[in-house]
Amino acid sequence: MTLSPLKPLCKGTSPLDPVNFHLRILMVGALSIRYIRDNWVETVRRMYDAGFIDVSPMLSVYKNGYHEKYILKVLRERQYDCLFFYTDAINSDFTDGFFDLVRAGGTPVAAFYADDEPEMWYRQNMPYDHRFDVVGTHSLNALRRRQAEGRGGNFIFLPWSFNPLIFNRREDVEKSYDVLYVGENLISREDASLCLRDGRLRQVVLEGVYRHSRQHGYSFKVFGPGWDRHPLIKECYAGILSSEQMAEAYNRAKIVLNFGFSGDGDTDLLSYQTKLRHFEAAGCGTFQLVNNNPELAGLFPEDAGIAYFSSLEELNNKILYYLKHDGIRQEMCDRVYEVAHEQHTIQNRLQTLFDNVKFRQAKARECMTSKLKIKTIFYDSNEMAMELLDEISRYKESDDYYNAFHFVPTALERYDTDYSLLSNCIYPAETAIIGVRMFLQLAYLYHNPLQRKKENITGVMINEKVNRRLLDERILGYLRSNVPVIDDGDYVIPLINLIIPLEYIAGVAAAFAANDSVGFADLPFYYSGLIVNDMGIGSTEKIDFAPLYIKSLERVLGNMLMNKERILIYGGRGTMANNVIALFNKYERLNVLGIVDRDIKQEKVGRYPVYKYEDIETLQPDVIVITAEYSGRKIYDAIKHLEGTTTILPLYNLTEPIWSVLLYDV
Repeated sequence: MTLSPLKPLCKGTSPLDPVNFHLRILMVGALSIRYIRDNWVETVRRMYDAGFIDVSPMLSVYKNGYHEKYILKVLRERQYDCLFFYTDAINSDFTDGFFDLVRAGGTPVAAFYADDEPEMWYRQNMPYDHRFDVVGTHSLNALRRRQAEGRGGNFIFLPWSFNPLIFNRREDVEKSYDVLYVGENLISREDASLCLRDGRLRQVVLEGVYRHSRQHGYSFKVFGPGWDRHPLIKECYAGILSSEQMAEAYNRAKIVLNFGFSGDGDTDLLSYQTKLRHFEAAGCGTFQLVNNNPELAGLFPEDAGIAYFSSLEELNNKILYYLKHDGIRQEMCDRVYEVAHEQHTIQNRLQTLFDNVKFRQAKARECMTSKLKIKTIFYDSNEMAMELLDEISRYKESDDYYNAFHFVPTALERYDTDYSLLSNCIYPAETAIIGVRMFLQLAYLYHNPLQRKKENITGVMINEKVNRRLLDERILGYLRSNVPVIDDGDYVIPLINLIIPLEYIAGVAAAFAANDSVGFADLPFYYSGLIVNDMGIGSTEKIDFAPLYIKSLERVLGNMLMNKERILIYGGRGTMANNVIALFNKYERLNVLGIVDRDIKQEKVGRYPVYKYEDIETLQPDVIVITAEYSGRKIYDAIKHLEGTTTILPLYNLTEPIWSVLLYDV
């Protein structure tokens, strides 16, 4: 194999240089959620000198505040002008003290509330409102409510928006869909009769449109998770779309149904909530039919491509009208496209958000050396990796751009490989090999691939040096078969966790070829502690690992069965609750009293009756299992007075002392 140093060594990545260098932004959030990654992360990357920290892997592995210490370490080592905290799914995982320390270090904090209504989300956000210097809320109703309550001086109205790099017009695309709907079927996986938020209302309306389409002969397609399980809508179900595929589908649609029903009004078509999809469809210049929405009407002119309805009959009539009047529909589409791209892009929103941040004067810091420029080398086998190492080791000098190399196997699923925290002179390539860390996802726990949150995944952290005694043999075997390693019997050093300057490639190649841990130890090595690799075991080779909270709960069930304890589940919705209910269903002799959840309106979920908080005292449970991921701490605080007579198992935090009491090897 012969490679030229001036040509790409293999399939590789190139850095995306920021457009504006005047602000250094550190963005923190559950950044591997596909919407956040494809839209907000990529836009911040283009606009600013930015670093990114995805906390989902950390939160899925550690429960001891590791993520806060990790972020503080990054802030200390590199001066940022602002911490941009994307709160979705992670607000409850941070402490007030963390934000106090960030501000004490001179870094202001800006946030975006992606969910600030309906009532459930507003209530969940309230305890955290004070943490941030500036908060953008997508909900005008939520902003006005805070103002009426005499608080929220740090809040601004920041409506939903779209990424014009994804959502735009595609030329010469045929209108192959008459009517299109994109959205999730909000039903429980364990009980199809349990609808979440506005799930029942969207089912009723879509069923009506489906029957209408069959009666009048126009095409109707529905995309999104869960509709394949619907007894009627599955007839027009067309799959789950990525952002790019969604933009393509919008361009192919004559009419997009874009409901914005409020989760607080499960049976009322007049209840409204402005949604992300309203802006993404507008960015494609697509005509929309939306339930009456004063907030959305205030953001787009009357002649823009959005028409409103207040009843199913009116919706069906407008579908027929706009399908027959192509000219009127196209004029409205042209106008909505123009307004969307002038006023409602994510760039617009970020500019507004950071314009409201009062930046403190950053300390001047000298660059120790030139910027680290990393080339990613993808390889198909361990043998190919060693050949590439040997080939590169003979280069006299690097090419015109790259000065360090990172070797990544194609066998691993790549969720992200992010070098943003390694850049800009804090980790100079000339001084040492940089050791980084890898999060290795072992299995999916949820059916929706678009929502990769901490409760939907299970995995392990692979450090710069791996202690063999602390890693499952199955994982170690998989790692060795896909990644070259140095193994001294006690520790393993994986090649994937090394960022290697050209001058040390030869030394690394020799050490790995000879499995020489002593020779490798003679090379200069910097333990960065940074998580750069976010990888997963290939979908065809997933190892059967349950989430840690399920494994911990399963281990205490034996004693519950022997003691005939009365068990109560607190929290009946979401992934964690679904996983626990599925586990309990395996044990017929388990005495499960039911589920406490004040927001579930029906009497039963599956075979378990539903109770309210006020019923707990009458039920007298021996064990309460808290299955709420985000509101778990609040629930615990509300029931901790029962610990004199009841064992409380908080699944959201396995470091609580009760787990050490019940499990001998925690």
